[in-house]
Amino acid sequence: MSSFFVVLGAIVDTSAVYAFKKVVDILTTGGPDQIRMVALWVAIYVSMSSILGQILWRSSGFAGLKWALGVRATISHSLSAYVYKHSSEYFNRRFAGAIGSKISNAGQGARTLVEEFLWTHLEFVVVLATTMTLVFFTSPAVGWVFVAWLVVAAPINTWLARRRVPISTESQRLATSERARIIDTVTNMGAVQNFARRPYELNSLGDIITRRYWTNVKGWRMSEFNRIWNQLVSLVFIAGIAGVTVWLWGQEQISPGSVVLVLSLMGNMLSHIKALGNNFNSLAERYSEVKEGLEDIVINHEVADKPGAKTLKVDTGKVEFNGAQFAYENSRRVLENFSLAIEPGQKVGLVGRSGAGKSTLVKLLLRNYELTGGALLIDGQDISHVTQDSLRENIAVVPQEPALFHRTIKENIQYGRLDATEEEIVEAAKLAQAHEFIASLPLGYDTLVGERGVKLSGGERQRVALARVVLSRAKILVLDEATSSLDSESEAAIQKALHELMQGKTVVAIAHRLSTLREMDRILVLDEGKIVEDGTHEALLKKKGLYSELWSHQSGGYIQE
Repeated sequence: MSSFFVVLGAIVDTSAVYAFKKVVDILTTGGPDQIRMVALWVAIYVSMSSILGQILWRSSGFAGLKWALGVRATISHSLSAYVYKHSSEYFNRRFAGAIGSKISNAGQGARTLVEEFLWTHLEFVVVLATTMTLVFFTSPAVGWVFVAWLVVAAPINTWLARRRVPISTESQRLATSERARIIDTVTNMGAVQNFARRPYELNSLGDIITRRYWTNVKGWRMSEFNRIWNQLVSLVFIAGIAGVTVWLWGQEQISPGSVVLVLSLMGNMLSHIKALGNNFNSLAERYSEVKEGLEDIVINHEVADKPGAKTLKVDTGKVEFNGAQFAYENSRRVLENFSLAIEPGQKVGLVGRSGAGKSTLVKLLLRNYELTGGALLIDGQDISHVTQDSLRENIAVVPQEPALFHRTIKENIQYGRLDATEEEIVEAAKLAQAHEFIASLPLGYDTLVGERGVKLSGGERQRVALARVVLSRAKILVLDEATSSLDSESEAAIQKALHELMQGKTVVAIAHRLSTLREMDRILVLDEGKIVEDGTHEALLKKKGLYSELWSHQSGGYIQE
């Protein structure tokens, strides 16, 4: 509908000058008795340009506002939804600030493209078509000169716009890098200050800013040359059209009013042509904004749900690796025909030197990567045939570094189960040994934890994260070095909470501090992607194998490489 109003508005605005032709022709051929006709055409001009035209343009604005704003909202939401489906590896390789910037730029760029299409490019095309129609109606000879102008100007502007796109794309890439660098530095300002690296960070940022500056200078300079080309071509053809028009009047082939009409139309076109270079430059920039964002976001998902993927139903929590094979990109194979069965409710510890495959097993269980062969089953269901969301809803993870949102403690705990009641949140905090310290805070559960939970100590963050896991009620629990970075007092509290949390769950625990695995039902010792030992803590020590060697080589409780 907005396009319809824009077309009508542009036609009315451009055609209004036809009233000038009629007024001039009446004044040059008639007498004072024609005053009524002059008044009529003046009234027509005022009605078309000042009343009807404005009504149509405002109507286009009201009709187009939902479209323009809706495009931005839809693009931002759709891209966010698409990005959220990427694997953890995708985010590990990119700056969070850069991803957010790309989504924002693409959404804003799409909105601007819609606005420019409606009220710049579409208007220009309609004005052009209306002008050409009126010029041909006045004189075919002048019309053909006008066509010649378009034939020359259109390819030149297209060529100039294409030259501008790579520069605009590079500028957008550098703008994203600049924002990402600033966000990365601010996020890690503690390290910057502790190591006195502010000059280094400023110099690094300055390099990006300088490159962006010179890229923008190059783009601006090109824009000015584009304008010069347009002005030169326009002046030549405007002069030609004016000359032909005056000559035709001298030959009495057209009326004085026709001369006024053509010159008025050319003046109107000249104002649009002056903006044409800007329009093309703006189009190139907006296109680059959207393109730069989409190129890095709209790529194939590393791990995708298969068509018709079902919801995982977990009753007991049995985990099975059946002939599993896996290799990271451009690296040796990590797992080769790997098989393992973890019975329901069994607590299994994973031990081994760095690179043995411990983290890989957990990432495969969470389906952060796809197996290249074999199968991974949970309660007999191949996880490659279920939805990722349903898989991860049934697996609770306690990482070494808990991920907290810059939200309240209550919101962070409730993230484990969004429909949890106030009482359930408090009960989860008590089980996680977190309620006491939360209650001592001035705002209690409404305390904001800061970005990544920086307002809390390491032990407090871990206990909040544990409360979230308690609330999730998942049947399978993954512990990834859950206490390795804590002080002794915090570790004791966390260990007590973990002991409660593990009851009745299938547990997979990674640890470099072997003493934390003593209560495990089984300890698997991995080496180069293979299980080389399997047994309890005491049994493995008696074997005098790799586990015993790792145990004896512990320093401060940690495995030494």
